[in-house]
Amino acid sequence: MKAELAVIRSLAPLRRWHPWIVPATVALGLLAALSEGIGLSLFMPLLYSIDGAFSGAEHGPLADTLARVFSSVPASKRLIAISIGIMGLVFVKNLLLYLNEVLKSWIRTLLVHSLRARVADQLLDADIDQTLALFTILD
Repeated sequence: MKAELAVIRSLAPLRRWHPWIVPATVALGLLAALSEGIGLSLFMPLLYSIDGAFSGAEHGPLADTLARVFSSVPASKRLIAISIGIMGLVFVKNLLLYLNEVLKSWIRTLLVHSLRARVADQLLDADIDQTLALFTILD
């Protein structure tokens, strides 16, 4: 737990410069997880639509909502509609995961640029004798 808090503290300057980064990362991750859960829950109506005896009320509120959504679809087309819904949610989940990875990559790029810029500033502001001594030690 202490290691995680140390990482969060070390990222504090990044949060000051770009305060929307943490909420955006959390929101994309949460939406991806929710779309995964909803996509998996579509398998219940898919399996029950094979025999046509799906009643959402006995399986919980999410199943009840899904039963209401797919009750307007004729029974002959319900299997296709549920399959398309599953494929659509898999696409949305993967799109959200991709956007999350793009955001994390951009955050890493910002962080590396910030670190390099600070090191360059310190080297440029340092006394020339100290800088030469540091490079001599590093060789």
